[in-house]
Amino acid sequence: MFLPYKSILKNTVLHSMKLLVLDMPFFFRLLSVFFLCIATAAKGNTSGIYSCTDSSGRKITSDRPISACLDTQQRVLNKDGSARTVMRPRLSQHEQLLIDEANKEKLRVEQALKAQANRNLMLLQRYPNENSHNKVRQKSLEITLASTAQTEKRINSLKVERRKLFDSAAKYKNNNLPAELRTNINNNNATLAANLSILIRHKEDAKRINKKFDAELMHLRELWSASVH
Repeated sequence: MFLPYKSILKNTVLHSMKLLVLDMPFFFRLLSVFFLCIATAAKGNTSGIYSCTDSSGRKITSDRPISACLDTQQRVLNKDGSARTVMRPRLSQHEQLLIDEANKEKLRVEQALKAQANRNLMLLQRYPNENSHNKVRQKSLEITLASTAQTEKRINSLKVERRKLFDSAAKYKNNNLPAELRTNINNNNATLAANLSILIRHKEDAKRINKKFDAELMHLRELWSASVH
């Protein structure tokens, strides 16, 4: 136990004053010891008493964390015996791994939410209202719709040509067609089939673009509504 600060100071000062007259060098040495005592007392007052029961059931008390009880709970007491805090057991490797994974998942979710918030802000800045969104939709569909119209026009032309070729072929019995007419019919069939395939792709592109903008518009309506409130 340490003497109270005031008692230490009073006794040291009185004794030092007596020695000051007799031996100045000794006084300075004693003053150094005095400050060391003060530092030690302060340190002692801030330290705690660690108490635990190790794996063999042995109760241990120390003025510092007890290495034999790192895997068990340690009570930290004040000098007067009152409870200060409880030092939790050291985590096992598996427990630490679970905590690390949970922290990683928490960080991933936070980053995802932050990224989504940034995307929402960019969407609102780009599309302040539904009219602006529809304009961009039409612009995105422009090339696909033009290509679709051009392909449909080409298909209609091929169908007209096909009817003429079949009318010419009807004049011949037993499918005994001239080589040139037969070649023209085959070419027409191949070209028509290719353009029908191209038309399907154009319509699928338009459907994909509209689906993207439809989903985006639904999300934007939620953002616009939230920004109003």
